[in-house]
Amino acid sequence: MLLIIAVFVMVSCAIDEIKIPKKTVFLLLIPFGLLFAGLAVFLPSSNTFAAMVVIPRITESEAIQKDLPELYKAAVEKLKEELAQ
Repeated sequence: MLLIIAVFVMVSCAIDEIKIPKKTVFLLLIPFGLLFAGLAVFLPSSNTFAAMVVIPRITESEAIQKDLPELYKAAVEKLKEELAQ
């Protein structure tokens, strides 16, 4: 958001020096503003993107698919032992 405000301020300063009508500049900035807003809304955050890439690779790993059921059973058995005491 601060970047957009900074761009508007810079464009406003440039308008005064170049003598471009403000109406023209704002009509040109509206599509760019909508584009940047759309990118901000529809692009995933870095954490979401990492989860989309990393988690499937982990779950597709042969070691995870082979060892996970055994580890799960061992964890459940240990939990049952701890709860029985």
